[in-house]
Amino acid sequence: MLKSFSVEGYRSFHNKVVLDLGSPHDYGWHNDPAANDAYITDGVVSNALVLGGNATGKTNLGRALMDVRNNFSRRGPWPMRDESDPSFINGDLDGDHASFEYEFIISGQDIAYRYEKDGLQRIAYERLRVGQSTIFEVDRTNDIHDFGGMGQIGATGLNWDFSDEELSVLGYLSNSLPRKQAPLVYELRRFIDGMDMIGVPSSVPRRISMRGPLRRIARSEQLVRELERFLRENGVHERLKVIEGPEGEPSLYFGHRRPIPFELACSSGTTTLLLLFCMEILNAWRFKLGDRVVTVVLASKEQGVLPGVIKDLHKQVDKFFLTKKDDTYRAEIVLRVPKKEKQLDVLERL
Repeated sequence: MLKSFSVEGYRSFHNKVVLDLGSPHDYGWHNDPAANDAYITDGVVSNALVLGGNATGKTNLGRALMDVRNNFSRRGPWPMRDESDPSFINGDLDGDHASFEYEFIISGQDIAYRYEKDGLQRIAYERLRVGQSTIFEVDRTNDIHDFGGMGQIGATGLNWDFSDEELSVLGYLSNSLPRKQAPLVYELRRFIDGMDMIGVPSSVPRRISMRGPLRRIARSEQLVRELERFLRENGVHERLKVIEGPEGEPSLYFGHRRPIPFELACSSGTTTLLLLFCMEILNAWRFKLGDRVVTVVLASKEQGVLPGVIKDLHKQVDKFFLTKKDDTYRAEIVLRVPKKEKQLDVLERL
């Protein structure tokens, strides 16, 4: 099980953030202590909720927690790995490495695994400890390669003459050693493979849907400031700036020390705020046409209109969000369009 996790220098986490599941204190969901046994296992919190407002780092915490999976496979989950992602390193970080540290309890033994990655997600530092013993420590920046504790986990007879900076030592061990020879490594790999994050399968459709309104906003200093004000009023305290691309096309960025493209770094909540801003300020309906997926934002003064639309399309509604501001009701509706049905027909029915 996972006992503790910390991350620093990654995306929105400039300073070190610790998720300590091994110190439950008075943690519990129920007045009956016996009922809380479902949430605490051997002194470690096994069921927990992370709550927060827009742009507070909930998704980034999940992505950081899942990053370890990329050390075992170059395909990470949905997609966690993107060598061209300029937001991987925190925009205000003095250094150029993000650090991740996990504490596991596997087969009754304490395992501490720490690594650091640069902006291209190359592993600059990696260390594995079992109990008080260091199994290996690799510091590529300072040319340190210590494999002195490998025999303690049955990792003998392996070739260490490799220089691939994207290759994790722990990943190499788990792919090279048979289960019977290194059972602890096998169980650790099995636990990490079971870690998963439920979320949007890809950010590409979202980016495409945002490009039009973002370009329009970026061309107007007044709209940039109005969007910045709108986001701050809704809890997203970010400074926005416009940077021209190689062909002179303005693009919107979060104004950190290392500017980060808005469309790459904004959370799902911030994306929804952008859609509401476009509807309210630009006076336009924003919708996204993807591979048989349609997202529509509607507004009405009448309370019953939007729920009625959702009810009429209930077989196609994947999810929806209803909000109210002043006297106006708003709905963001995600529709799943049948393969043989034209997307335009759905919009016409609305």
